[in-house]
Amino acid sequence: MNISDIGKSMTSGKIEKKAAPKKKKEAEETKDSVQLGTSMTTPDMPKMEDVKETKAEAEPEEKKGAGSGKSKEGVNLKFIHMNDFHGYVEELDKPEEQGIIGGITRLAGQIKELKSQNPDGTITLDGGDVYDGGFYSKVTHGEIVSKPIGAMGFDASVIGNHDVTWGLDDYAAIAKDMNTDILGAANITDLSPGGDLKFLKPYKIVERQGVKIGILGLASPMTSLSTPQKGLIEVGDPRQAAEGFVKKLRNEEHVDMVVILSHLGHDEDAKIAEKVKGIDLIVGAHSHTAMHDGEKVGDTIIVQAGGEGKYVGDLNLVFDPSSKKVVSYKEHLVPITADIKPDPTVTKIIAPYIEKYESVKNEVLGKTSENLELISNKRTNLCNLFVDAQKKDSELAVTSSFSIRKGIEKGDVTTGKLFQMYPFDNELVQIKAKGATVLKFLEGGLRFVEGDKDNYALVSGLSYEFNPTLLEGNRITSVTFKGKKMTPQEFAKKNITMSMDNYTYGKSYFKEGKMLQKYGRVFDVLKDYIKENSPLQNISKETYAKQVSEVPDPGLVANVKIGTLSKDTETAPSDTKFTCASKFYSDAIRGDADMSFGYSKSIRTRLPEGEINRATLKKMYPFDNELVKVKASGKQVLDFLEYLRGDRFLGKEQALSSGITYKYDTSKPEGKRIVSVTVGDKTYDRAEFTKGSFSICMDSMLADSKFKGAETIEEKGSAFKAIEGYLKDNSPLHIPLLPSPGSDVNPNPGAIATDSAKELERKKKILQLGLGKIKPEEVGEFSLSKVNTFVNAPEFFAQEKAMIDRAKNAVGVTMYTLTRSDMIDALTAKAGEKVAVRTVVDPHIHTTPDKMLERMEAQKKLLEGGVKYVEDPGDHIFCNHSKTVNVDGKEAAVSKINMAPYSDEYHDYGVTIEGGKAVNDVENFFSSTWHMAGGKQLKASPRNDDVDGGVPVKLVTTNPDVKSYNTPYNNITRNFTETAKSVKGQYFSLTSKPLVNRLIEMKEKDPEKSVKIMLNEGIFLESALAQQLAQQMMDKGIEVKLYKDAQGKLHTLHAATTSFDGNEMTLGSANTTFGGLFSNREADVNVVGVDTIKPFESQFDVDWESNSRDITPEDLKLASQAEGDDKEEAEVKAYYDVPFSEVSKHLGIEEKRLHGALSKIYDILGYSDFNDKKSLEIRLAVQKLASYAYKDNKEFDKTVDRFCKILTVETADMANPEKETTMVNKLINDAREALGSYIVLNNIVINDPKANIDDLTDKFVAMFKEMSNPGGDVNITMDVRSKFADTYGIE
Repeated sequence: MNISDIGKSMTSGKIEKKAAPKKKKEAEETKDSVQLGTSMTTPDMPKMEDVKETKAEAEPEEKKGAGSGKSKEGVNLKFIHMNDFHGYVEELDKPEEQGIIGGITRLAGQIKELKSQNPDGTITLDGGDVYDGGFYSKVTHGEIVSKPIGAMGFDASVIGNHDVTWGLDDYAAIAKDMNTDILGAANITDLSPGGDLKFLKPYKIVERQGVKIGILGLASPMTSLSTPQKGLIEVGDPRQAAEGFVKKLRNEEHVDMVVILSHLGHDEDAKIAEKVKGIDLIVGAHSHTAMHDGEKVGDTIIVQAGGEGKYVGDLNLVFDPSSKKVVSYKEHLVPITADIKPDPTVTKIIAPYIEKYESVKNEVLGKTSENLELISNKRTNLCNLFVDAQKKDSELAVTSSFSIRKGIEKGDVTTGKLFQMYPFDNELVQIKAKGATVLKFLEGGLRFVEGDKDNYALVSGLSYEFNPTLLEGNRITSVTFKGKKMTPQEFAKKNITMSMDNYTYGKSYFKEGKMLQKYGRVFDVLKDYIKENSPLQNISKETYAKQVSEVPDPGLVANVKIGTLSKDTETAPSDTKFTCASKFYSDAIRGDADMSFGYSKSIRTRLPEGEINRATLKKMYPFDNELVKVKASGKQVLDFLEYLRGDRFLGKEQALSSGITYKYDTSKPEGKRIVSVTVGDKTYDRAEFTKGSFSICMDSMLADSKFKGAETIEEKGSAFKAIEGYLKDNSPLHIPLLPSPGSDVNPNPGAIATDSAKELERKKKILQLGLGKIKPEEVGEFSLSKVNTFVNAPEFFAQEKAMIDRAKNAVGVTMYTLTRSDMIDALTAKAGEKVAVRTVVDPHIHTTPDKMLERMEAQKKLLEGGVKYVEDPGDHIFCNHSKTVNVDGKEAAVSKINMAPYSDEYHDYGVTIEGGKAVNDVENFFSSTWHMAGGKQLKASPRNDDVDGGVPVKLVTTNPDVKSYNTPYNNITRNFTETAKSVKGQYFSLTSKPLVNRLIEMKEKDPEKSVKIMLNEGIFLESALAQQLAQQMMDKGIEVKLYKDAQGKLHTLHAATTSFDGNEMTLGSANTTFGGLFSNREADVNVVGVDTIKPFESQFDVDWESNSRDITPEDLKLASQAEGDDKEEAEVKAYYDVPFSEVSKHLGIEEKRLHGALSKIYDILGYSDFNDKKSLEIRLAVQKLASYAYKDNKEFDKTVDRFCKILTVETADMANPEKETTMVNKLINDAREALGSYIVLNNIVINDPKANIDDLTDKFVAMFKEMSNPGGDVNITMDVRSKFADTYGIE
């Protein structure tokens, strides 16, 4: 079984010729059925199996010959079969053992002869992998294979993994000429946008001499890995599919006999025969196993006919219709020799193709003075030639011996012979990466080294020593590189240039490497090398790998018994279940901690049973992470649990744990789903749990990613050693199968089962419409909704007003600026119709007093018009910059367009969304912010169904109050990695260094990608950091322009929109700045669909040609002054850093009272030596308090007193850090949080005339004291506000 190499096909030269006439088919019935099974993963590098003979059991009575027609024992049936032809149309240059010469004409002749022996009882089957491999098949794009097979008259074929290496659409086009039914739909889900594999069938039913035969096709899991574009095929568990369809064939179709046409390989066929009852025959493929006598496993006969057209299988059996059993069978592999007469029809079909391409095939490239040998599992002179030729000017070359398909005999080396050796179109690239990547590659190959086998992983430019008795991943003991011998640890740190084909570059070992250059096709590199070095001679056969007995650490020796394990019965492990392995691992790492956490994907095999040695344990947990014990707050634990139960992971068990159980409610918004937590024998509600702190054991990777800031109590060494020690200390150990630590209390959780027919169909549809941009694990984030894109504010406002006018029950708005009169009128008009209209706006703490007055006027109009109006108190955010509207939970709008009078002048984008989960997500985004601001928790609308004709869309938010993976930064950068051709971006400001770094990395990996960035000219010319980053991008070949419209306006580009390949787009409120991507509350959408993206693409192209200009050296004069995002933020802050005299002038509060308020706050904080930057935050808090007492000095004094009450209790709740710098930041946060709490109280008061601000302040302080843990390390402000809102909040 060979690894599949993927590349573009060679130039096709199709012969226009009338197709062979179709053979009249015997009476048969063909039916489809529903897909069964779930997805199955496969390792990167499968084990290559030898071609071998497999003897059947000695069964004299059953192995009697069977002729044609009927006998007294039953019906005589003949199964003619071939497999893994791989396009080898031509005959071999010289005969192999048994005189085998192969070739499609003699193969066809033999099949015709066999059919004539039992014309009424013959079934002819092909096992797949028909095309990819042979020279003529490649240059004719498979025509020279499919048309002859069509003429031979096969009853069925099954899709092979190599059949799709040219692309699904190509396979669909050439497969139709096979003139037969192609199976595989039993465990393949076609996710391609065009439904390229819709012709596949799960099974076929034929009748021969009164026997009804069901033929079920099973595809290899490798099929999903073999397409040029990943994610277009999902392959389910073959065994599960077999179980379901065998029952269907027996019980519903009432067949007499079940045959599986399998492309799984011999070993998997044997497992299915053993586990699945009711199968009479498995006709196999994929492993190229020549089974001369067949094999019987239980009641199932297994046959396979080698490969490459060297044999045709001839299985004769006697079937008893009364008992529905095979009475006897005889298998014979007929070698295709020169004695077999070629079939004249097939000879005529292929002749024009041979004539056209024979001269190309026979072109002489050079000579070899020795046989270039390909020997299974050995590093030969051909292997060394192959890898050395690819080294070019790199320090190392990396490749796999699996890429070599045939040896080359001494003499002329022709194009055809080279093609037979390497029939792929991969490109050779040079990258720079750490030596650690090479070690991982070599160690991956050493997994299969045993006896006299060599490593399939080939590296030119180094040698190494290894000890096969050590644990996998730790077998290399030394590396010699550039003449210096070093430890693996020393070599791992080196930065090395290395060349490899692009397929290898895409592997996990190397994909993070930086591409330096492309050399062209590997095939052409090999051609040039042969021409330049002809005649080839004295080629090394050295393996460059020495086996040693050195043991650097006794703890690495693999075959050492650790203990004995047993467990409860369980189904196959997956990421949707808490398994026995989950419990074992989490218990093993917990030690004396309160609890432990780990990722489910840390467990790579099901929990083994019986005597366990170190090697077996390492296969279950193959990582080298360190184990740490940390002290974390209840809030940190709660945040992690909320992350695990977000929409992205619905129905999955992403983590495993010990010592903790919890309940959650999926009907609640993300970030608020955990209901209660139990640690040990104590159960906590949310508020109580956040007040505690807990010791947790976890591996270093999890600690670094999800528990940053937690105090490290103990570094406990290797996580694997902890697992080993646990088993050793507790052996013999029994592991029970327990339910998940988390249980959903939602009484109506909805359909989240990944194997339900409805969910599978939905997944299939979204992935098809996702155009390869959506991965299977991301489907849950998307809905199919009607989405319209708008490229100017006036048109977008008209759509928003029409949407609001359609409201029947509720309108929810989140908006950075809401001052536009026509939008205010639309909202108040709807409120006048008794529709609940709620708005959440940014409090504009970070602004000037004159701008604050504008918002106060708008607030007054909205409240007087019956609109509920709250300001976002979010203390962990810089501002609420989102712009969303949701109506009745049925439709929504998301944009970068403020509801402000100036927006008509801005160049912006927005979308409207109808139906689907995306609308629910916008509503939930609003509802969570509303609740945070003092509103009572709103009841969620029913989940919307997907919309017929809709496109995939998802909401993407920046929300520092709630930890989430689905953020604008992660979304954009993930799209960068998946982009094939082009990126276009229009940005108000681009000052995010991490984002620019990802852009540059993408361009470096593939310099041919088109990346065009357009920036606001006015903002750019004032920003040193923007200029510096633009210079870095341009230096790497990224095109950057400045937007300047036809009227010459500088500031009108306000957008934050990016498109990818013209079929995916992300747009919304999040600027490509530190604030937009990390510290504001933002809302974006990610949409897939050419037509939906087209308005932006078209507008961008117009702007690029007509409304922009190139950057000049003069434009970059500030670049050298850039210091980072903080400097940019400081420049912005200068805008709203105004003296109290200006605040007094605009807000009508005496300046001495403002200073007095500042002094009171300093006194409570116990610190007054704030620098200008830090004191600004407190002065802005005073300004905001002044706005609440507009022109009323006495009310301002009362407002300050209330605020100080809140500040006092919130400051007392938390102990101050010892470090002054940390303490100052905490005090600033205390003041900001207290202001947020006051905003909540003010929100309640302005919306409820009966509410009393003094009474609410006292109640809030009392509730805070009741829930607080004075002097502790847990901040409970958010929990107090949530409970306060539910008790006293706005309806």
